[in-house]
Formats: sequence, C-alpha cells, structure tokens
Amino acid sequence: DILTSGAVINDDPTSLAMASGGISVESSSSNRGSTGTIMINSGSSVEGITGSVVIASGDTSDGTSGDLLLSSGSGALAGDVTVTAGNSQSGESGGHIILLSGAGSTGVSGTVDVSTADSNSGSGTLHLSTGSSLKGDAGAISVLGGMSLSGQGSSIDISAGYGTGLGGDIRMIAGDSVDGSGGDLMLSSGDRK
Repeated sequence: DILTSGAVINDDPTSLAMASGGISVESSSSNRGSTGTIMINSGSSVEGITGSVVIASGDTSDGTSGDLLLSSGSGALAGDVTVTAGNSQSGESGGHIILLSGAGSTGVSGTVDVSTADSNSGSGTLHLSTGSSLKGDAGAISVLGGMSLSGQGSSIDISAGYGTGLGGDIRMIAGDSVDGSGGDLMLSSGDRK
C-alpha cells in the first residue's frame, strides 16, 4: 500500500506557493500505561537480498531542503538513540555505520558535530573506541585531516577543557603487552614533498 500526502497543483505562477500536506505516523497516547511501538522494517529473505529502508527529506532546487531529525523522548529517564549495523553470519565483516556530511557544489562541505549536551551537574562523556578481539588484531582508530591541492591541509586540534578550579588533562598512553613489547608512542612533524 502507498500512503501519500495531498499534492498542491498551482498553474498560476503569480500566486503564492503552498505546501503539500504532511504525513504523521504515531501510536496513541496513554495516561498511565505504555504507548505503542512503531516498527518500520523490510521483509526477511532466505537466500536473496532483503529490502532497504530509506528515510529521507525531499530535494529542492531553489529553497532549503528539509531536515531529518532522529530523537528519543524526554522523561524521568530519557530514552536512548541506538544506531546499530547488522551482524554477519558467514564470516564476512559486519555492516558499516557511515556518517557523512553533504558536499557543497560551490561552497564548503557540511560539518559533522559529535558532542554531549551541556549540564548544570556535569556533562556526559564521549567515548571513541573499537571492539576487542579474541584471535585477530583489534581495530584501529584513525583521526585524519583532509588534504588540499591548492591550500593548506586540515589541522587537528586536541585541547583539554577550561576549568575555574583545575584545567583538564591530556593523556596519551600506549598499550601494554602480555608476551611482547608494549606499544610505541610516536610524534613526528610533516615532511616537505
């Protein structure tokens, strides 16, 4: 089944533009019990490829395209937002999670901001880590600045926070080893190519 909003057909170019109708999908409210769950998923497949789920805002040629907002509800205990890629059942790698800003045809590309919210009693922690491995090598963490063909390459700034009592620390620690030597800590400046 296809659910569409009402379209606006306007043949008069001098008249005011109007917006098409919206689509709202929600479960019913509840005063005491739990509200219903909304599930959007494609069907399963035994041997083929399952369908994708695409949630996107519309394009525009002259105006501003719509935003895509993904948020959990507020409450005594706030809800979580979990984004998880699929597991692999055949020994291949698991699914990837890709966060990519939009490109600019004539301007700069979009910014990707990852931060915790401000708080009066202590802000949250931002963890960046790879998973552990029982047999193979654990994954690496790469923080790379972009290159430029005509200007300056990207800078990478690492700074601790300001505090009225004590400023934050910066700790760089190489990994320990059970059988071999511990990890190295290397800092080097760039070469002239």
